[in-house]
Amino acid sequence: MKWFTGLNSHNQDLYVDYLKMYKVAVITAKKTNPNLEPYLILDGEIDSKIQELVNLGVNVIKHTALFYDKIISHYKDDTVALGVFLRIDLPKICEEYKFEDEFILYTDNDVMFMSDISDLNNLKPKFFAACGEFNPILSPGNMNSGVMWINWKSMLDVYDDFVKYIVENFSINMYDQDPLKKYFNGKIDILNPMFNYRPYWGKNDNIKILHFHGPKPTYIDEKIKNYGYPSLVSQYFWELRNEFEQILENT
Repeated sequence: MKWFTGLNSHNQDLYVDYLKMYKVAVITAKKTNPNLEPYLILDGEIDSKIQELVNLGVNVIKHTALFYDKIISHYKDDTVALGVFLRIDLPKICEEYKFEDEFILYTDNDVMFMSDISDLNNLKPKFFAACGEFNPILSPGNMNSGVMWINWKSMLDVYDDFVKYIVENFSINMYDQDPLKKYFNGKIDILNPMFNYRPYWGKNDNIKILHFHGPKPTYIDEKIKNYGYPSLVSQYFWELRNEFEQILENT
């Protein structure tokens, strides 16, 4: 199973933080899912930090968003946009590299793999499977793109039309997520929330992939305590943050 995530180095502060989170993601993936093949889609250079990931077994694919100029034109100096839209090019990347897997996993950088995810192989979505945003249940207008199980060949068939839709409907706040849920409305398969579990949902022994949606484990204590959405800062978040820091410290 191939697992993809995207990263850009245009904002060095964010780059360093997200590299830390991705490093923990890779370490936990190797521990719980040793057959998972990690691929990092990188808009940037292979520096010493990226080389550390390569040494951990990460395959790095250097890539700039195919509609980079359109993104820059709309989002100006918002470097986050350059990272999140990398996932839209996954079908083109899989085609270029002639990957044979029909289905691939995409996650954001800020995840931890908690247990075996091989059950994903039983899902055969038409385009992709996802779960809800703050509410775990997928419904129209309620989708999170932080973890997706993707049928990349089907996504390739609609790539040009989808990118056209994105460019014509750029959303300042939601980036890729808004066009994904609107363009594919009614065509998104349901993903079990255990594959995109949030700390604010409470402790659970059945988590497959933990997603630090909201406050990040790299934030300093003060920033977490003053987070704008206090309901997302649960006791379970603090426990997971301690686990995150221990993993990072021991590498």
